[in-house]
Amino acid sequence: MDNTLHEAISEDEYQLMDYLGEPNELGSRGDGQIDMFEFVECQILRLNLVSVNHLFQIKKRFIELDIDDSGTVNKEELILPSALEHEPNPKMHYALEFLKDIHAEIEDMRLERWV
Repeated sequence: MDNTLHEAISEDEYQLMDYLGEPNELGSRGDGQIDMFEFVECQILRLNLVSVNHLFQIKKRFIELDIDDSGTVNKEELILPSALEHEPNPKMHYALEFLKDIHAEIEDMRLERWV
């Protein structure tokens, strides 16, 4: 997996990343700038961790949940009242703790860049 992450990005992969961003009214290419979200989407596709079909199903679901078309989903849009009655998922707690550690590492990398 590590080798794939460090391989050069091809022109086709760049075009895919550019297209993965916010779709415009013409459904054409993106803005030419690759943000972290577009980069991550492309990498999980390169690693075969998700299919293009699943990725776009997830995006479609997000658009459905984004009732006010703000480009973000708030807690009220995301969590159904019935979901509040369920037991917490231990995998989600683990994932959150793992992400906190990764975010700390990323912040350290950013700080080191400027020292």
